[in-house]
Amino acid sequence: MKGGGSPRPVSPAAAPSSAKLGAKGTGTKSSGAKAENDDLPFEIENRANEPAAIPVLPTPGKARPLAVVCPMCDKPGYVPASAAGKSVKCWNPRCSLPVFVAEPPPPEPEVKPLAPKSNLVLVGLWTAVPLLIIGGLLYWWSSLPTNSGLVVEKGKIDEESLALIRESAGDGGPANPVMPGSVGAEKGTGGSTSVATGTNGSANPTAVEPAGNEPGGPELIGKAVGWIPELVLAPQKQNRSKPMSRQLAAEILAVAGRTAEAKDQLASLDKVGADVPYYKILTLVEIGWNELQAGKKSAAETASTAASFAGRLPTVGRKQAVVAGRLAALLVATKNSAGAEKALEGHSAAWELGSALGGEAQDRAAAEEGLLAGLQQIAIDRGDYDIRGDWAARSIFPASDPQRAAVVASLVHRGQSNLAVQWILDQPGSVTDLWLAWAYATGRQNKGASAAQTKLKELAAVDAVAALSQLARGLYLAGDKEGAAKTVEMAAAKAEQLPIAAAFTVPGTADLMKLSVNRQSGTESQALAFGNLLLAQLVVGDQAGAGTSLSKGLQALDAAGPKGEQIADLFALAESPNPQAIRDKLKTELSLKSDDDVRLAVNKFRGIVRELEKLSRIRAELLGHLLGRAAEAGLATAVADQLLDPAFADPAIWTEGTVLLVLEACRQNSPEKEGPLAARWQEMSGGMNVPVSAAATWEALWKQGEVEQLAGFLAETGRDGAEKSRLLLFAAAAAQTPSEIKKLFSVLKSLSDQQIPLREEVCQFSGVAAARAGQAGAIWKLAQEGTTQSTERLALLRGMVTGLKVK
Repeated sequence: MKGGGSPRPVSPAAAPSSAKLGAKGTGTKSSGAKAENDDLPFEIENRANEPAAIPVLPTPGKARPLAVVCPMCDKPGYVPASAAGKSVKCWNPRCSLPVFVAEPPPPEPEVKPLAPKSNLVLVGLWTAVPLLIIGGLLYWWSSLPTNSGLVVEKGKIDEESLALIRESAGDGGPANPVMPGSVGAEKGTGGSTSVATGTNGSANPTAVEPAGNEPGGPELIGKAVGWIPELVLAPQKQNRSKPMSRQLAAEILAVAGRTAEAKDQLASLDKVGADVPYYKILTLVEIGWNELQAGKKSAAETASTAASFAGRLPTVGRKQAVVAGRLAALLVATKNSAGAEKALEGHSAAWELGSALGGEAQDRAAAEEGLLAGLQQIAIDRGDYDIRGDWAARSIFPASDPQRAAVVASLVHRGQSNLAVQWILDQPGSVTDLWLAWAYATGRQNKGASAAQTKLKELAAVDAVAALSQLARGLYLAGDKEGAAKTVEMAAAKAEQLPIAAAFTVPGTADLMKLSVNRQSGTESQALAFGNLLLAQLVVGDQAGAGTSLSKGLQALDAAGPKGEQIADLFALAESPNPQAIRDKLKTELSLKSDDDVRLAVNKFRGIVRELEKLSRIRAELLGHLLGRAAEAGLATAVADQLLDPAFADPAIWTEGTVLLVLEACRQNSPEKEGPLAARWQEMSGGMNVPVSAAATWEALWKQGEVEQLAGFLAETGRDGAEKSRLLLFAAAAAQTPSEIKKLFSVLKSLSDQQIPLREEVCQFSGVAAARAGQAGAIWKLAQEGTTQSTERLALLRGMVTGLKVK
């Protein structure tokens, strides 16, 4: 999610709310926004800048026997065997991060030759003596009292060195035999992590959990903490990233309130992840919020320390945007708005309806990643990690700056609503999206609704209608149905103040040549405000009011630009390869005499008509968006009738995205409309297959329990961005029984090794959802038996501990 450090984009669909909102800025749309590869580990990203990379070639040879796969573009290639463990450069010229580290080939099975008979005694001595020495050292170490401080005391054997000793002894098991059933990390004066051994001496974590015994939250948290030393020191084949395992371990300890021990893990991260210091940010953010909540002045220093690592944070990727946004929220909360702005640089993915015209689909994809990142951040800081309700309640306004909107919501959920308001007021340009985020988050918190209503009613009418509607939707989700209904009434009353302009008309030739074509952002904003209102009206059961709002929204869009059929003939004339028809028309209708005048008039005519055609496409895109969201929310029948009306024959309206939403809504609520809509789609699209939404397909496969089919569905081409992540995060929130959790993990295991970071992310979200649903025991068992990867186990524990702490 790459955007540079330009000012925040000013949405053309939203005029400044009032004088209080700051002077209108000149920010531009973030160009060059790049969709994230969710499966790109931070270590690989960071190595993209390393010099002297060995070139990868697409074909094998005697000098290039080692096969590698680029983690960024998935292109296979071949390098010399000596390149194992070194930086290599992808052969694909279009790869955006071509440098990565070549994985060494799997070790060949060791074949031990028989020792000559005459050397048996000598061999035995050479084998036994080192093992006796090492065994003595280990016995001496394990016999030390647990409060000896041996692990981190300066000048003695630390845990990393101890791991090396064990590995040198030929121990193929975990480097640190801490049992997950025993609490081996206690708070000490120095915050050191002491190691305890299990009663049976086994390193198998499943051996300590008696059958049928599901311990309570505090005990499970203690066990999770006690398992950390073993997990972070697991051998490489069980720990795909030691820096990531340290990060997750530190986060677990920070969430559990063990700040000193969390900082010890960060110190260990310096040893194994010196090139990824930004891995410390999320732990410091957790610590900073804990300190702020406790009223400690050290919160500002902690936030500043976290910010010092932000300069190394890659600007490509959804998860990196979440890190930047969460850091920015803490910085605003500690009165460091300048630091927050700096932290957000390069992480804002802006996209607006009407901007994805003529091949800008990559910008749109990046913005969808940005929106998902914003929703993730909000759900994390709210504490429930569930983005399903937020996705359904998202505003109909485009997410013109989802990262800043997420900062606002994070502040509200963390009890810093006043600072959120001040931050909004300090922003340049239009801040409609920020007010919507503030209103919705305030409603979800269900605190101060009356004061929020008063504040929002003071905004300009368009912003007030949209924001009050979002406040109502938040209140409804929080369980305050009465408050939601009253807020909807306020929004509807405010909507009466919105004047609707007359429909756009295309003038005759003489007046057309005098026309100054400008995008009608005011009427677009009105249409979107009515759209937000109808979504809120449907939530509280006001079907009639929603129908009226839809009609008014369509009227507003009629004023935003011409319909496609209104300019079809003019556009065909302007783009005709034979300019004589234009010359004749203009010469006659404008009474032109000279050829120079005719030539100038032709050029002007073409420019004006092209701008009108662009306005027409923008109007069609906005119209399709409004209709699709209205159908999705509950107006499927009314929307289907609109689309089947001959007046809606403009192909620009019949986009796959709109038809997906409308058809899916009709399948559920108005099945009699599905057939006619499908037939019209094929007519308007030139015979394309009727689309089926990914969410509907996923849900059907999930209900059938078809793990292999679910895995295959995820692996389909084009399912690699926000859509795949959203499906899995939704599934994580919904998996709240042991069988569903097990099924989700079976699907996760089908993802490739290059997608391990996504697996870890879903593990964490699943752990939170399960623990909040009373299924922490299922997550604990899954961490023990479902995987051998330390980072996945730690991600599950991170989620479980979070869910138990915030439940």
